[in-house]
Amino acid sequence: MSQPATDSRVGDETTPLLLGVDLGTSQLKLLAVDLAGRPVASKVAPIATTRPQPGWAEQQPEEWWAALVAACREMWASLNPRRIVAVGLSGQMHGATFVDDAGEPLGPALIWADSRTAPQVAALERIIPPADLLRIGGNPANTSFTATKIMWLREQRPDLFASTRRVLLAKDYLRWRLTGEYATDVSDASATLLFDLHQRDWSADLLHALDLDPALLPPVYESAMVCGRITAAAAVATGLLAGLPVVAGGGDTACSAFGLGLADSDEAALVSIGTSAQIFAVSDQPVVDQLGRVHSLCHVVPSRWHMMGAVLAGGATLHWWRDLLTAPGGQPPDFDALTEAAATVAPGAAGVLLLPYLLGERTPHMTAAARGVFYGLRLDHDRRHLTRAVLEGVAFALRDGLEVLRECGLSLSEVRLTGGGARSGLWAAILRDVFGLPLRRCDERGAAHGAALLAGIGVGAFGYASVPAPPAIEPTMPEPLAVADYTTVYQRWRRLYPALAAEFRLAQE
Repeated sequence: MSQPATDSRVGDETTPLLLGVDLGTSQLKLLAVDLAGRPVASKVAPIATTRPQPGWAEQQPEEWWAALVAACREMWASLNPRRIVAVGLSGQMHGATFVDDAGEPLGPALIWADSRTAPQVAALERIIPPADLLRIGGNPANTSFTATKIMWLREQRPDLFASTRRVLLAKDYLRWRLTGEYATDVSDASATLLFDLHQRDWSADLLHALDLDPALLPPVYESAMVCGRITAAAAVATGLLAGLPVVAGGGDTACSAFGLGLADSDEAALVSIGTSAQIFAVSDQPVVDQLGRVHSLCHVVPSRWHMMGAVLAGGATLHWWRDLLTAPGGQPPDFDALTEAAATVAPGAAGVLLLPYLLGERTPHMTAAARGVFYGLRLDHDRRHLTRAVLEGVAFALRDGLEVLRECGLSLSEVRLTGGGARSGLWAAILRDVFGLPLRRCDERGAAHGAALLAGIGVGAFGYASVPAPPAIEPTMPEPLAVADYTTVYQRWRRLYPALAAEFRLAQE
């Protein structure tokens, strides 16, 4: 996204603004928008992930707060904070932040990418039959979701579990620091394995089965509801005005979709490629895949739900590949140069296939045992072929999600692409042709933009029916020859995982 700091509205001291905060995996983003939904100013601050053991992924909640404070202070250098009239929160989903009586973190947060909880997944499925998990919560057990992380802490660190008074999702820790209130929203809460998808509230049955005290979890709100106000202490730290309303907000993918106009059930699917990748579609009732291959979650719009196929390593796969190509102490290759070279290779990467399961996988396999694989290598292949195979492998993984959504009855006729992956014209073209659907490359307003719009609804600036629409973007149409090529290659790619699944399981044991 182009930096909007040069926009003349930045200097307009009278126009009210809405602030969206998105706590992503690799960065925190602030976005200020006017009441017409137009971006006015943005700032980002980096977020670090540590991996102390294979399969572990941790972040420090205090660093989240420091990133928010730093980004706010940078933003106010060119924008009067008194123009902000409401704040919306979004962020990475599924993880767990454990806090004590005073709200202090008891250790690092276990984020969505942490897959240490495979034993707890197995234990959970022994306690609660998978069919009951799907019936109540709409989701299968997996290592990303919050419930298994709570079980891990209780089993492996009983001292810390005994001191835990609240378990918070990432954005909700920031809410606590900003407002002194414990709260979450329906979209984020529905991705914990502790939620009743139909009642849009915590599930007494699931909590009882897992012997978890409901008091560990914060109250749940619809996403545009005001559930706190900036405290005096937070005002001093961030520069935001004390008393400013903060709405519940939502999970990052749901907020991104909302900001791009996916508020109601229609025929458009959102594809978002950041560190991970998702394919997302809205429904007017809960729709659950009985095989548990995709997630069914609450949307940030009341009485709306969504289905989501999740790929754990989306943009992370391309970053990993670039890092492998970087000489020790050298400069990493430029992403644009890598993809421009890959564009000289025809669809199918001359026979090279990649399973992008570097973090295990969710859709459609739902297993931490899956592993990344390059297949079909020959001496005449070079980095161009392997780069293209990386891009195609992520696209094929997302196509798996699309096929499940179609099997569940969702009729999808176009794709809207957002996130860092949308910057690549080659990646967008590959996705379009792998899906065989028209594709619109949307700007990178993302989750912070959707969170800001929810804040606008919360303070009555507009309603759900009159949310400012995103700019119209013309789709590009699939190339018939490439679609035919990818149909064949995708079928080859789909046979790789079943052929290797037993080896993956053995390697994990």
